[in-house]
Amino acid sequence: MFERKNVNKAEIKTIYDVIVCMYLILKAYGEEVYLQRYFDEFISDQKMLEDRSEILSYLRNTVINKLFSPLQIYEFLEFKMEEKTEMAPFYCIFVMLQFDLLLLRQESERHGLDTIIPYDKLSTIDSEWTYVPIFRDNFIMDGAVMDQVRDKKINKGVWIYIKDYKVIGHSNIQDYEIYIDRYNVDWIKNQKNKQVKRSLKIAMVPFSRKNMFVELQNGVKEYTPYENEEYVYKCCISLLEKLERESVDIVVFPELVMTLELKDRIRKWLNKKFGAQSNTKLIFLGSYYENNVNRCALLAGNGRQLLTNDKRNAFEYRDSHGNIHREKLGNFSKIITMMDISGLGRIYYDICKDSIIIEDIMEITGKYRNNFNVISACSSGLQDFTRLADSLAGNFKVFSAMSNSCSARKMISDSISVGFVGYPVCGHRNALDGHCEEYSCDENCPENSFCSCIHIFEINIDERQTYEGNKTGVKVDKRCFYRHIDQYA
Repeated sequence: MFERKNVNKAEIKTIYDVIVCMYLILKAYGEEVYLQRYFDEFISDQKMLEDRSEILSYLRNTVINKLFSPLQIYEFLEFKMEEKTEMAPFYCIFVMLQFDLLLLRQESERHGLDTIIPYDKLSTIDSEWTYVPIFRDNFIMDGAVMDQVRDKKINKGVWIYIKDYKVIGHSNIQDYEIYIDRYNVDWIKNQKNKQVKRSLKIAMVPFSRKNMFVELQNGVKEYTPYENEEYVYKCCISLLEKLERESVDIVVFPELVMTLELKDRIRKWLNKKFGAQSNTKLIFLGSYYENNVNRCALLAGNGRQLLTNDKRNAFEYRDSHGNIHREKLGNFSKIITMMDISGLGRIYYDICKDSIIIEDIMEITGKYRNNFNVISACSSGLQDFTRLADSLAGNFKVFSAMSNSCSARKMISDSISVGFVGYPVCGHRNALDGHCEEYSCDENCPENSFCSCIHIFEINIDERQTYEGNKTGVKVDKRCFYRHIDQYA
C-alpha cells in the first residue's frame, strides 16, 4: 500500500514543499532499503523509461519553465504512486535526484549584484522538517592542495547521492530559529582562474587593552561606554583606510568594541568613502552592547549591513572566594542568520561563549553545513576555541577565525596568543585534521590605544605547506604591523 503523507495540499506553495513531501514518503518506506534496488532496477529498467521521462518533463517545466504549479506536480506524483504502489519509493528517489541536477541550472540564473537573496522558509509544509540548500562554493576546499583530502562519509541514505540540498529536521537548539541568506556579490576576483594566485587576506584586530567592563556590587559584569568615542571612531577609520591600501579581503574585530552609534557611523563612512569600489569586502565588526543585548554585525565593504546575531549565553566565572561573576544579558533575539557568499562559503558568525557550546555548534554545522565560522570574543583563554575549531575542520572541513580582545588576554600575561585562524589539513592517509595558527600582541602596546596592531593572514589555497606531525595544508603567510597612537590623531 502507498505510504501516503498526510498533507494539506493548500499548503503546497513551492517546489521545495514537494521535495520535502517526497523525502518524508521515502523515509516512511526506509530510504536506505530502496537505494540499491533503485540503481540496479529502476534506472536500468527500460520499461520504466516512459515513467521517468514523464516525471522529468514535469520537473523541468516546474523548476525551469514554471508551466505547472508545485501543487499540480505533487498531485501528478501522488497519482503515479497510487497507480504503481510498488514504485512509490523509487519515484521519490528519482524526483529528489533530478531536482538536485535541475537546481544547478536554476542557480545559474544571476540576480543583480549587491543583493541579498533570502533562503529562509523555502519550505513550510511540515512543522518538523525543512528544505536546506547546501552551499558548496567553499574557498578553502577549492584549492589544489586540498584535492588530496579523503572525502568523509558524513551523509547516509539518499543524501550520499544528493549534493546541493538536504531535508533536515528542524533544529532543537534551545528553540532558536536558523535562517540562511545569500549575498550576491562577485568579490573574490579571479578565484576560479587557475592561472592566477588564489589567496584570501584576513586582518585580525585585537583592538584595545582597555577593560570594557565594570564590576557591580551584585557580581554582575556590566559594559561601560568610551570616554571619548570620537577618538575611537577616528582610530577605526584610520585602520580601515590602511587595510584598504593593503588589499585586505576580510576584517574581524573582537567582542564588545563597538557601540550602536559607532557601527552606524562606520557604515555611513564606508558607503561614502568606497561604495562598490572597496578592496575590503567583508567587515565582521565585532559586537556592541545596547539595552543589555550583546549583538554582532557583519558589514559589506560598501557599508551594507548583511546580518546581526545576538549573544545567547552569558559569560560567567567563579572567583577565589566562590562568588559568581556574570555578564548581564537581557532579552535577545532567538534568530540565528547565516550568510552564503560566492567564492567563500556559508558563514556562521557568533559571539564568544556561544561558539564553544559544542552540542549546539556540532548540530548546526552538521545540519546546515556552514564552512566558515567567525568568532568575535573577549576571552581570557583560547583552549576551548581551538579545540572546537580543530574538531570542526576535521569533521566538516570548516575554516575558523577568532578575533579576541587584548583586554581579556592581558589578565593572564602579556605577549601571549590572543586569537587564531584555523583550517583543515591533511594528516595520515589524507584524513582531515585541523590546525590553528595563533597570533600574539605586543606587551608594549599602550592600554589606552585603539587599533594599534593588526595581524594579517594570507591564505594561498594552491600552495602547499607542511605542518607539525607531517600534516599538509594550504600555505599561510602571517605578519603583524604596529602603529603608534599618534598616527590616529
